[in-house]
Amino acid sequence: MVYRLPEKPSRELSANLACLQDCVRENAIFRRDAGKRRKLEAKFAGNSPLCCAPRTVKPKAHRILS
Repeated sequence: MVYRLPEKPSRELSANLACLQDCVRENAIFRRDAGKRRKLEAKFAGNSPLCCAPRTVKPKAHRILS
């Protein structure tokens, strides 16, 4: 399944994304999970360019595998 954020996010979506960014900075569990994600990105970056694209490149879609 492929999800993508809209080119022009709604006010509500922008507020929710900002809230999540605050949680990552303030909450120890979110910080731990973000660290784990960075390690996985580094490990799989060469094999999975869509979900692990460099931070300088904003991917237009994210694949969720289930």
